[in-house]
Amino acid sequence: MPYTTIYDLAAQPVLNWRSLVLPLALAVAASIIACFTRQNAGRYGLFAFVFITVLVSVVMPYWDRYQLLHKEPRLAEGVITNHWEKEWTKQVNGKKQWYSYESFQVNTVTFGYFRNVVMAGFHHEEMAKIPLHDGLAVRIHYVPEQQMDESSVLNRIVKFELAKP
Repeated sequence: MPYTTIYDLAAQPVLNWRSLVLPLALAVAASIIACFTRQNAGRYGLFAFVFITVLVSVVMPYWDRYQLLHKEPRLAEGVITNHWEKEWTKQVNGKKQWYSYESFQVNTVTFGYFRNVVMAGFHHEEMAKIPLHDGLAVRIHYVPEQQMDESSVLNRIVKFELAKP
């Protein structure tokens, strides 16, 4: 059966520009503050904090992507079953935060992800979302990842393909 590739982690850019906006803005703000403060006013501590923040925001996503691409993926091929999604908002400190979760199964393999979390792997965040539903024929390459805080396994999708009609 022929397939159309919807998502391939190997074809995605190494870094997402949205994950760099806040740390780089912080670096610019710290540089401006450092220019207008006295020599011994904690300038080096501020620079160390900014350096660590920028380093973490660049290294963490790259490391996550690297780990997924260098593990042998497993294959789930079949039709989607038990598809469900949930969207909700939560009030935190007077601000509404939007959440979206989607889950489905292919054969006996369960997939689930938060759509609004920037992470390596398919999480259906793209602007032109494909309407997933029960009965849709797919082929998914995934990497099972043991969760540290519980005994569950998160199946991270590295390649998502839809069957051509």
